[in-house]
Amino acid sequence: PKLIMDLLAPMGKLACPVVIAQHMGADFTAGFASYLQGKLSSDVCEGKNRQLLENGQIVVAPGGMNLALKRDRLSRQFRIRVSHEPDVHVRPSVDVLFESASLCADYAVGLVLTGMGIDGSVGGKAMANKDWPILAQSPDTCIVDGMPKASIKAGIVSKVLSLQDMGEWLNNAVGE
Repeated sequence: PKLIMDLLAPMGKLACPVVIAQHMGADFTAGFASYLQGKLSSDVCEGKNRQLLENGQIVVAPGGMNLALKRDRLSRQFRIRVSHEPDVHVRPSVDVLFESASLCADYAVGLVLTGMGIDGSVGGKAMANKDWPILAQSPDTCIVDGMPKASIKAGIVSKVLSLQDMGEWLNNAVGE
């Protein structure tokens, strides 16, 4: 969690929404969103089913649930779908988030940060197939390097970066 705050804090408000699928239990994600809200200049919340995403907003996927993006037919804005489905190895799932973005967005950037397992490497492939950037935290800077290494091994990563370099890359790409 501190890693995410360290990544986002120097960036200020972004010109796009940010959605975080942090592997946390249901009892922790609302507190995590509140912690980020107190530290960042952006609006941060725990995602709710059918919530519209706004530019500059940071949404944390609820613990124990998957968060997928859908495009609202009328407004063309992104709407959140929160569900236990699909039944995957971990919830919230980065794979579910990335796959949903690849189905409804015109462009997205995927980040794979420190973590255990292979989450992000399957959904990231759907984004990489569209030539969208997937950034992986440099494994030598990770507390647990499983997720970045799995994405690198899958051949879907555009750039392997330190957290600081990742923040600079994002600020140049999507900062206001």
